[in-house]
Amino acid sequence: VHWRLSTDGRAMACWLAVSNGRARWARLYSLAVHPDARGRGWGKKLLESVLRDARQAGFTVCRAEVRQTNRVARTLYARHGFTEGGTLRDYYAPGRHGVRLVLRFPL
Repeated sequence: VHWRLSTDGRAMACWLAVSNGRARWARLYSLAVHPDARGRGWGKKLLESVLRDARQAGFTVCRAEVRQTNRVARTLYARHGFTEGGTLRDYYAPGRHGVRLVLRFPL
């Protein structure tokens, strides 16, 4: 498990690396930016750091989920090569759906 904190301690991300014996994949469990720090590029910096570490570790895939209504996050992930792989009904709570995200790293 790897953590990333901003210089002010308010933005953070966590990713977990797992291997199933055939394909090595990383799972981004959380990427969050404090509301007061939003709009300053922290999400982009954190995501790029996570993806750089995952590539360097030799992972072939990174998976994540995002709230269906979170257009800002969905756009950020798409700009970094993630594709949306389906809706996760009631993932966050009843009526609050998620979207499955997948990024395949080039070999």
